[in-house]
Amino acid sequence: MSPITPASAHLVAPSMELVEAYIEARRHADKGEIGQQVPDVTLDAMTQVLKRYIAQANVPSPRGTSAYQQFWMIAGTCFIGRVSLRHDIGEPSQAIAGHIAYEVRPDFRRRGFGHRALALGIEELRRQGVGDILILCEADNIGSIKIIEAAGGKLEGTAPHRDFSGRMIRRYWIK
Repeated sequence: MSPITPASAHLVAPSMELVEAYIEARRHADKGEIGQQVPDVTLDAMTQVLKRYIAQANVPSPRGTSAYQQFWMIAGTCFIGRVSLRHDIGEPSQAIAGHIAYEVRPDFRRRGFGHRALALGIEELRRQGVGDILILCEADNIGSIKIIEAAGGKLEGTAPHRDFSGRMIRRYWIK
């Protein structure tokens, strides 16, 4: 088997063929990471959820933001993370979600996969005709700040987090 490297990672639509790898990643995730920790999920229960999810081209957002496309980042059959893309963020100055969100499972962090996830998300949005890309991250997320700035993100400013009092969000644009 080839080593799993950022260069070997690519985006795919969620699929039943990868459901076990996805569940395994979620079982070992930190609470709040890669969706949420799900130690008691059964393959059958997750399969039913994913069948409904896969049938939708765009997933309605639970927080009232615009619908998004979700991709899984994999290398071979290994689930590494996910990338969510929003084409329509509404009025940019009022956006509570950016064009791209990405997550990398904890055991693949600090190995270049975050950079790869963002690059693949940008590439996919460009293919779909999106010009300027807004990316938001929490002000204390040093890893994401470095990834976004390395990808050419220019800081527009910071703003209070709309969902969590006392937390700040950094707003970046990639032109």
